[in-house]
Amino acid sequence: MDLGFGQQIRKLRKENGLTMKQLAELTGVTEQAISQYERDVRTPKGDIVNEIAKALKVDVLDLYPE
Repeated sequence: MDLGFGQQIRKLRKENGLTMKQLAELTGVTEQAISQYERDVRTPKGDIVNEIAKALKVDVLDLYPE
């Protein structure tokens, strides 16, 4: 079963050994925003998606379920 967008961010963040706070600092958003993205409460805009992918060392497409 494929993960949703937020679940994929959480999975990759943990695989990279990052806390929500660390990911927030790397992407220029708040820790609260990262939490909301991971819970699919909010969807990040394109530029933030790019920053998240960069911080997690993955291609942007790896963040989206198939």
